[in-house]
Amino acid sequence: MTGKGSVNHNSRKFHAKNTDPERSCLNVEYCNENIKDVYHELFDEALARYNEKQTRSDRRIDDYYEKICSGKQEKPFHEIILQIGNKDDMGVKTEDGQLAAKILDEYMQDF
Repeated sequence: MTGKGSVNHNSRKFHAKNTDPERSCLNVEYCNENIKDVYHELFDEALARYNEKQTRSDRRIDDYYEKICSGKQEKPFHEIILQIGNKDDMGVKTEDGQLAAKILDEYMQDF
């Protein structure tokens, strides 16, 4: 799937027409961090080293996250949503649903 992505949609801070607000409490989130904070944690040190090597001020990057967001080719993040079955054949409150949850949890722990 391609597109802008919506962290607010995934965390159900708002409900689209295709979601059931009553079932949102059953969702499992493994990671939901502020993307700007994560960029700074991951890239600030490397960015400082890069900027130190630049002799021209126009080559320096003030904020890597903003650079990626304003770029035409890059995307600030990519997401993956995994699902086994659907509500009809692997419902969360069924034995098969519990198996699906266990499989997805094992996958995430190894990811």
